[in-house]
Amino acid sequence: MAAMAAGADALASPQSEALIKAGIAKLQKLDFGAALTDFDAAIAADPADGRALYYQGFALNRLGQHGGAFAGFQQMRLKGTTHPELDYEQGWAALATGRFNTAVVILEPYEKRRTDNGKASEFLGRAYLGLGRLDDAEAALKRAIQRDVNTASTSYFYLAEIEAMRGQKDRSRQAINQLLQTAPNTPVGNALRSLAQAQPATPGKDAKPPKPWSAYAGLAVGYNSNVISLSDSIVRPQDIRDTGSPSYQIDVGGQYRFDLTAASALSVGYALSYVNFPEMGRQDLFDQGLFARYEHRLADIWMPSFQISGSHGRVDGDTFLNSVSFRPALAVQPTESLALEIYYSRNYADYNDPNQTPQFLNRDSWQNVYGGRISAKMAPLRTMGEVGIAHIDNNSEGSDFDYSALQAHVSLATSWPWQITSLAQVKFTGYHYDHRNSMAPTSPPSAVAFGHAREDFAVQTLAKVSRPIWGAVDGYAQYQFTDNNSNIAVYNFHQHDVRVGVVARF
Repeated sequence: MAAMAAGADALASPQSEALIKAGIAKLQKLDFGAALTDFDAAIAADPADGRALYYQGFALNRLGQHGGAFAGFQQMRLKGTTHPELDYEQGWAALATGRFNTAVVILEPYEKRRTDNGKASEFLGRAYLGLGRLDDAEAALKRAIQRDVNTASTSYFYLAEIEAMRGQKDRSRQAINQLLQTAPNTPVGNALRSLAQAQPATPGKDAKPPKPWSAYAGLAVGYNSNVISLSDSIVRPQDIRDTGSPSYQIDVGGQYRFDLTAASALSVGYALSYVNFPEMGRQDLFDQGLFARYEHRLADIWMPSFQISGSHGRVDGDTFLNSVSFRPALAVQPTESLALEIYYSRNYADYNDPNQTPQFLNRDSWQNVYGGRISAKMAPLRTMGEVGIAHIDNNSEGSDFDYSALQAHVSLATSWPWQITSLAQVKFTGYHYDHRNSMAPTSPPSAVAFGHAREDFAVQTLAKVSRPIWGAVDGYAQYQFTDNNSNIAVYNFHQHDVRVGVVARF
């Protein structure tokens, strides 16, 4: 085996040299476990002998322990030791552990140099596929088949996957048929033949190929029990007949993604929302927003991003709020089922308050948010869980709205039979206001307010179920309950918001 050919290292200890030769002899007999024992012993006998790390990784790859193999190859490179097949072995380990960028960087020059190694072309194609580079993946997998027919079963399998991702169902079936004709008795061929016999394919029209843009439009009807968040701890003013109203909501939006490189992208988007409350005068809401987000994947598992966004809100046709924010973040996904993100955002809010508004009621503010979240996929339960926490500093022009807050949320998204999905979320926010509030009574009562600072604790609960109802149209039902408890009566309120709607995605 060329990949196992060993040359003596003049600096290697005799014990290490003997153990490496013994291990290679066992590799030639395909006794990888016993060979690994010899290579481990060789490393212990002479830690400076980098060749033992190569053969250790060679054995680990064939035992399916690719993470250990990759780490050993990294140590080997740090020691300055080389081997003609190091790029192939480490590229394989990188691919198997999901390090697709690293696999491409390592395997590309090797695959060009070693045109006789079809398996290297297959590994490179699979790494391209992991990065979403479908054209490059297709070309590499076809080279693999040309160079080594023994790669046909896996290469045709991934070619079928590529065509499926493009929405080309007929071409995907053709690739499967080629697999069954070329490699019928391989494990992959046997499994696919059994599946095809159990569920014969039915011809259909090709779906549209992947596109860089997406859009949506939604319509919902519902009922909000407390549109203006009026306190239930005070006597209702005479000019307010009711706080509840049916609601009608329209949402539209979309985004366009520019893939700048294999690892970086820029997305720009727009969203518009209009809510009408027919039984509440002068409370119709109109919001629209723009965003631009840049993201760049590093070392396969790291994803830094930066987003700038702005919004414009109106109430009853009059400008209510303009805001702008920027948000750098760093996400890491160490495994397929676990992801973490830390972020910071700085937001400026400009409220269109009447000119006669007292300074202490001025809500214009700069807000800083420091947060993080962890999401975990629980495959057996078909559930994605998320836990997040954030600290908020709101520096307002008016003393009534200067506060700091601590916020935490927990959510569970679950897939059920009949294509039903559900979302359950609860969010807790504790607010500590920095100054005495203009609505806080004094003790004993007097004509002067500003008795004490405001303290609020809000709990917001959300439950939602959705299901496809026709083509790209989903139907959903949603219930949201907000309970705000304050030490100042005017800020106590409860709100029930129920809605049902449809969303079409394009």
